[in-house]
Amino acid sequence: MLKLDREPFEKRYRAKLDAVGVRGVTELIRGLASDQDAVLLCYEDVRQDGVWCHRQMFAAWWYEQTEAVVSEL
Repeated sequence: MLKLDREPFEKRYRAKLDAVGVRGVTELIRGLASDQDAVLLCYEDVRQDGVWCHRQMFAAWWYEQTEAVVSEL
């Protein structure tokens, strides 16, 4: 998927997130971070025009599903 342009990547990525669902994502994160805070990280410099990353897409999907904001650090 990483070689796809943004639009087809986002469509497939969101489909995967929808398949796992909020409960499944929550369980995955808890399995990795236990009761500690988790940080979603990628190496893309999204401050540059036209640069995007899966973390931003996840944050948007998560907000749509839960109304909880995934903050930028």
